[in-house]
Amino acid sequence: MDAAAQLYVQQHHLEQNLQHQRQQQQQAQRPAYRPCWLCRYYSASCPYMREIIEYVNDSALNIAEEEIVEQVYTIIASKWPQENVSREAIRTHFTQHSVSQNLIFARNVRDMNHLVNIVRAGVTTVEMHTGNMVVDDRMAKLYLSIVSQITAIFKNDGKRPALSDKAKAGGEKAAASNRPDEA
Repeated sequence: MDAAAQLYVQQHHLEQNLQHQRQQQQQAQRPAYRPCWLCRYYSASCPYMREIIEYVNDSALNIAEEEIVEQVYTIIASKWPQENVSREAIRTHFTQHSVSQNLIFARNVRDMNHLVNIVRAGVTTVEMHTGNMVVDDRMAKLYLSIVSQITAIFKNDGKRPALSDKAKAGGEKAAASNRPDEA
Protein backbone atom coordinates (compact mmCIF):
# COMPACT_ATOMS: atom_id res chain seq x y z
CA MET A 1 0.00 0.00 0.00
CA ASP A 2 1.45 3.33 -0.96
CA ALA A 3 1.81 6.29 1.44
CA ALA A 4 -1.29 8.12 0.14
CA ALA A 5 -3.50 5.06 0.67
CA GLN A 6 -2.12 4.52 4.18
CA LEU A 7 -2.74 8.17 5.02
CA TYR A 8 -6.31 7.87 3.73
CA VAL A 9 -6.96 4.72 5.83
CA GLN A 10 -5.52 6.35 8.96
CA GLN A 11 -7.62 9.47 8.43
CA HIS A 12 -10.73 7.33 7.90
CA HIS A 13 -10.08 5.42 11.16
CA LEU A 14 -9.52 8.67 13.04
CA GLU A 15 -12.81 10.08 11.72
CA GLN A 16 -14.67 6.90 12.73
CA ASN A 17 -13.15 7.00 16.23
CA LEU A 18 -14.02 10.68 16.61
CA GLN A 19 -17.59 10.05 15.46
CA HIS A 20 -17.90 7.13 17.90
CA GLN A 21 -16.62 9.32 20.77
CA ARG A 22 -19.13 12.06 19.90
CA GLN A 23 -21.98 9.54 19.92
CA GLN A 24 -20.91 8.25 23.33
CA GLN A 25 -20.73 11.80 24.70
CA GLN A 26 -24.20 12.61 23.37
CA GLN A 27 -25.65 9.47 24.92
CA ALA A 28 -24.01 10.25 28.25
CA GLN A 29 -25.49 13.77 28.22
CA ARG A 30 -29.06 12.59 27.59
CA PRO A 31 -31.15 12.13 30.70
CA ALA A 32 -32.34 8.60 31.28
CA TYR A 33 -35.81 7.94 29.94
CA ARG A 34 -38.35 7.89 32.73
CA PRO A 35 -41.80 6.84 31.58
CA CYS A 36 -44.87 8.62 32.86
CA TRP A 37 -46.10 6.73 35.91
CA LEU A 38 -49.76 7.53 35.21
CA CYS A 39 -49.46 6.50 31.55
CA ARG A 40 -47.89 3.22 32.62
CA TYR A 41 -50.56 2.30 35.17
CA TYR A 42 -53.65 4.18 33.98
CA SER A 43 -55.31 1.07 32.58
CA ALA A 44 -54.43 -1.09 35.59
CA SER A 45 -57.31 -2.88 37.28
CA CYS A 46 -56.14 -1.77 40.73
CA PRO A 47 -59.04 -0.29 42.74
CA TYR A 48 -56.94 2.74 43.73
CA MET A 49 -56.17 3.49 40.10
CA ARG A 50 -59.87 3.10 39.27
CA GLU A 51 -60.56 5.58 42.09
CA ILE A 52 -58.14 8.07 40.54
CA ILE A 53 -59.63 7.68 37.06
CA GLU A 54 -63.18 8.08 38.34
CA TYR A 55 -62.19 11.11 40.41
CA VAL A 56 -60.53 12.79 37.42
CA ASN A 57 -63.44 12.07 35.08
CA ASP A 58 -66.07 13.16 37.61
CA SER A 59 -64.22 16.27 38.80
CA ALA A 60 -62.69 17.74 35.65
CA LEU A 61 -65.73 19.81 34.75
CA ASN A 62 -66.22 21.27 38.22
CA ILE A 63 -62.81 21.53 39.87
CA ALA A 64 -59.71 23.46 38.85
CA GLU A 65 -57.03 21.31 37.24
CA GLU A 66 -54.48 22.26 39.91
CA GLU A 67 -56.82 20.93 42.62
CA ILE A 68 -57.21 17.68 40.69
CA VAL A 69 -53.42 17.42 40.49
CA GLU A 70 -53.22 17.95 44.26
CA GLN A 71 -55.89 15.35 45.02
CA VAL A 72 -54.35 12.76 42.68
CA TYR A 73 -50.94 13.46 44.20
CA THR A 74 -52.38 12.86 47.68
CA ILE A 75 -53.89 9.53 46.61
CA ILE A 76 -50.70 8.33 44.89
CA ALA A 77 -48.46 9.49 47.75
CA SER A 78 -50.61 7.65 50.30
CA LYS A 79 -51.10 4.42 48.32
CA TRP A 80 -47.72 4.19 46.54
CA PRO A 81 -45.22 6.35 48.50
CA GLN A 82 -42.25 4.38 47.16
CA GLU A 83 -42.99 5.61 43.61
CA ASN A 84 -42.10 9.26 44.40
CA VAL A 85 -44.50 10.60 41.76
CA SER A 86 -44.26 14.38 41.77
CA ARG A 87 -47.01 16.93 41.33
CA GLU A 88 -45.19 18.11 38.21
CA ALA A 89 -45.30 14.59 36.72
CA ILE A 90 -49.04 14.41 37.39
CA ARG A 91 -49.58 17.88 35.90
CA THR A 92 -47.53 16.88 32.84
CA HIS A 93 -49.64 13.74 32.41
CA PHE A 94 -52.88 15.72 32.52
CA THR A 95 -51.71 18.54 30.27
CA GLN A 96 -49.62 16.64 27.72
CA HIS A 97 -50.47 12.93 27.79
CA SER A 98 -54.06 12.47 28.88
CA VAL A 99 -56.85 12.58 26.33
CA SER A 100 -59.63 12.42 28.90
CA GLN A 101 -62.58 14.14 27.25
CA ASN A 102 -63.64 15.84 30.46
CA LEU A 103 -60.17 17.23 31.15
CA ILE A 104 -59.75 18.55 27.63
CA PHE A 105 -63.29 19.93 27.53
CA ALA A 106 -62.84 21.71 30.87
CA ARG A 107 -59.43 23.11 29.86
CA ASN A 108 -60.79 24.41 26.55
CA VAL A 109 -63.80 26.06 28.19
CA ARG A 110 -61.56 27.67 30.82
CA ASP A 111 -59.24 28.93 28.08
CA MET A 112 -62.21 30.35 26.21
CA ASN A 113 -63.49 32.02 29.39
CA HIS A 114 -60.08 33.60 29.85
CA LEU A 115 -60.25 34.92 26.27
CA VAL A 116 -63.77 36.23 26.86
CA ASN A 117 -62.55 38.25 29.84
CA ILE A 118 -59.69 39.74 27.85
CA VAL A 119 -61.87 40.58 24.85
CA ARG A 120 -64.67 41.97 27.05
CA ALA A 121 -62.18 44.43 28.56
CA GLY A 122 -61.37 45.67 25.05
CA VAL A 123 -64.95 46.05 23.81
CA THR A 124 -65.31 49.56 25.23
CA THR A 125 -62.64 52.22 25.30
CA VAL A 126 -62.55 55.87 26.26
CA GLU A 127 -61.88 58.23 23.39
CA MET A 128 -58.87 60.39 24.26
CA HIS A 129 -60.12 63.66 22.72
CA THR A 130 -63.70 63.66 23.95
CA GLY A 131 -63.64 61.35 26.96
CA ASN A 132 -66.65 59.51 25.54
CA MET A 133 -66.96 55.75 25.85
CA VAL A 134 -66.75 54.07 22.45
CA VAL A 135 -67.59 50.48 21.46
CA ASP A 136 -65.02 48.74 19.28
CA ASP A 137 -67.15 46.86 16.74
CA ARG A 138 -64.50 44.24 15.97
CA MET A 139 -63.95 43.42 19.63
CA ALA A 140 -67.70 43.32 20.27
CA LYS A 141 -68.18 40.86 17.39
CA LEU A 142 -65.29 38.74 18.63
CA TYR A 143 -66.72 38.76 22.16
CA LEU A 144 -70.16 37.68 20.94
CA SER A 145 -68.60 34.99 18.75
CA ILE A 146 -66.64 33.48 21.64
CA VAL A 147 -69.66 33.62 23.97
CA SER A 148 -71.75 31.95 21.27
CA GLN A 149 -69.16 29.18 20.89
CA ILE A 150 -69.06 28.57 24.64
CA THR A 151 -72.86 28.42 24.76
CA ALA A 152 -72.93 25.98 21.84
CA ILE A 153 -70.36 23.77 23.54
CA PHE A 154 -72.48 23.52 26.67
CA LYS A 155 -75.59 22.78 24.65
CA ASN A 156 -73.88 19.95 22.76
CA ASP A 157 -71.31 18.52 25.15
CA GLY A 158 -73.20 15.25 25.68
CA LYS A 159 -73.19 15.67 29.46
CA ARG A 160 -76.44 17.60 29.70
CA PRO A 161 -79.25 17.74 27.18
CA ALA A 162 -79.63 20.95 25.26
CA LEU A 163 -82.80 22.75 26.25
CA SER A 164 -85.57 22.17 23.79
CA ASP A 165 -87.77 25.07 22.66
CA LYS A 166 -90.53 23.68 24.87
CA ALA A 167 -88.28 23.67 27.92
CA LYS A 168 -87.06 27.20 27.14
CA ALA A 169 -90.65 28.41 26.88
CA GLY A 170 -91.71 26.62 30.07
CA GLY A 171 -88.88 28.10 32.11
CA GLU A 172 -88.39 26.75 35.62
CA LYS A 173 -91.33 24.36 35.47
CA ALA A 174 -89.96 22.57 32.40
CA ALA A 175 -86.42 22.58 33.78
CA ALA A 176 -87.64 21.04 37.05
CA SER A 177 -88.86 17.94 35.22
CA ASN A 178 -85.30 17.27 33.98
CA ARG A 179 -83.87 16.83 37.49
CA PRO A 180 -82.08 13.50 37.94
CA ASP A 181 -83.63 12.92 41.38
CA GLU A 182 -87.13 13.01 39.88
CA ALA A 183 -86.44 10.64 37.01
